[in-house]
Amino acid sequence: MATYPTVALQPSQTYNEQAKQLQQYLVSQGYMTQAEMDAGPGYYGPRTTAAVTKLQQKLGVDVAGYPGYWGPKTLAKLG
Repeated sequence: MATYPTVALQPSQTYNEQAKQLQQYLVSQGYMTQAEMDAGPGYYGPRTTAAVTKLQQKLGVDVAGYPGYWGPKTLAKLG
């Protein structure tokens, strides 16, 4: 099973190995399809943002205007 990154991440057009790790985790948990990941592996774009938002909603994360950002609040709920 894939593990999630423990660093804060946000949408970006720059390739990021931790974003790829996040996508693999989201695929393993059913929040993102493999086809969605394959469309932009390592790029934290709209598909990854939407998948993170779904996870945050399930976990009850208060995103206060920043849905889809992978950060301390989400990590705390997972940890």
